[in-house]
Amino acid sequence: MGYLTLPQTQQSTSGLWVLLIASEVALAISILLYNYYALLLLPIFSLLAGLVLFPELAYFFFLFNIVNHILQFQIDYAFSDPPRLWRMEGIPVDIVLVPGPIVDALILVAAVSWLLARLAGLRLPYPRTAIDLPLAVFFFWVSLSLLWAPDWLPAFIQLGMVICSYLAFYLTVTVLRTRKLFHAALWVLLASGLANALLAIYSLQAQAFLRKIFIQENMHFLVSFLVSAKQRGAGMTYTLFTADFLNMVIMLGAGLFLAVRQFKTKVLVFALLVIITFGSLTTLSKGGQISLVGGLVFFIFAYKPARKYWYLFLPGLVAALLVLLQLLPVAFPWPERAEFTRERLSFFARSLIWENALEDLIATYGLGYGVGSFYFSHNLCLDVLFNFGIIGLAIWFWLLYRLIRSLWQAVSRQAVSSPEYPLLLAAAAGLVSILIFGLINGFYFEEKNWLLFGLCMALVNLASNPAAPLPESNLIGPKEYLIRS
Repeated sequence: MGYLTLPQTQQSTSGLWVLLIASEVALAISILLYNYYALLLLPIFSLLAGLVLFPELAYFFFLFNIVNHILQFQIDYAFSDPPRLWRMEGIPVDIVLVPGPIVDALILVAAVSWLLARLAGLRLPYPRTAIDLPLAVFFFWVSLSLLWAPDWLPAFIQLGMVICSYLAFYLTVTVLRTRKLFHAALWVLLASGLANALLAIYSLQAQAFLRKIFIQENMHFLVSFLVSAKQRGAGMTYTLFTADFLNMVIMLGAGLFLAVRQFKTKVLVFALLVIITFGSLTTLSKGGQISLVGGLVFFIFAYKPARKYWYLFLPGLVAALLVLLQLLPVAFPWPERAEFTRERLSFFARSLIWENALEDLIATYGLGYGVGSFYFSHNLCLDVLFNFGIIGLAIWFWLLYRLIRSLWQAVSRQAVSSPEYPLLLAAAAGLVSILIFGLINGFYFEEKNWLLFGLCMALVNLASNPAAPLPESNLIGPKEYLIRS
């Protein structure tokens, strides 16, 4: 097996000691000023110190909160040259929204923690992947689009979210370089999926909660929780993105179910997948349900042992989903049931957005509006096209091609009995699910998508040589830093 890296507390670099002493001083001052909050402040400061001192802890804490959008930051902003569709009737205008400040803050903390450990020589450098070049070119083009973006404030805000998305990819590839750490990441994602699924199920009976904490007249924080309560299931994000995240977790969990050997562990994973699938169905997202079925069908036909019995697995899959749908609460009003049988304004609004955006694209000579200057187009690839033009979309397709190609090459080199084989197919199925969902929704800068890209490439690196020892020559630290797993 591979090697498991353990974080260390005996780091001798001056930067870490200064940070630790500063934290202790801040804690002491806080307790002196607010002594009645001492019991609350101590665990908070302990958690913050742990997140900075232990890179893996900070990364897994970020992983668990990958779709935590309860706290949001919003600016009501007047564009000097807004897109034409923002002047359309019924389209929200002049809103710059940061949907996941908690997620972005945690990934920044994890990145700082990893950087300090690297400077101390206690962590290995970033391993190369097959998509490094298109990834660098894509982010270069995103940064270059600042030159023709009409307004820099929303551009820099969205560029910050893009950087956090890249850090999610970078840290995933860097941290998950052993089989044990990769399995641990899947268990953390299952735990996050379970929490979101239970919250989605609970929201069918809960009360909506939305509160604005104003900072200035045009700038405020939103505490947004259970916004579609008693209508559609939602976890720690909106209904559509709850379904998208849970579908990704279902695909990865299916791979973990096939990879583990212990019977009790298989039963546990299966039970978690049933609950998470039920939570995904409560969202009543058409895109979520289609992408769920699409990912599972791909997994069945791609997994060689199941491919021979597709005529049994496909009817069983449909029957299981129908049974779970029937288990939804009887009192549930099913407000979205009519969407399956009659035309809704949602597609009409999308068609208007796409039509006007194409006219804007022609007006900008195929360059797009630049980073942060275009309204949500409800399509992952069109979002890239309208923001970064034809060149940006070509780079995006190049990145996806290299990702899919390297993933499939890794699958073809693995034996069916290999523990990496079902995990590679599960990652591919998760990618299929996200791309199907991306036909009707999705942001190019969403951290969850880049996390999946990182999981795919980390697994490709692991599958290429899972038993290779980690080099010890460039590591500085206690001898216990490397132990055999």
